[in-house]
Amino acid sequence: MIMHISEKKFKISPNPANETISIELTGKTDFPIEIDIYDVSGRHLKTTRVNSNENEINISTFTKDMYFVIITIDGEIITEKFIKK
Repeated sequence: MIMHISEKKFKISPNPANETISIELTGKTDFPIEIDIYDVSGRHLKTTRVNSNENEINISTFTKDMYFVIITIDGEIITEKFIKK
């Protein structure tokens, strides 16, 4: 089950994006955490382990489509979508 946790959000910018996305984590977080990216068919494309609130991820090899970023923070699963243009 995917849950949206109001006190533990993250923001993706720009959205839509071309080459990279910036992911800004808000709220208190115990690091490191993993950021996973999936395509619309549910295929896992990338995992990035991060240690800070501001992170940049290269998406230049992704095709134009919609993608989902899933982050597990303190056992809670949070998801957001972005568009690769």
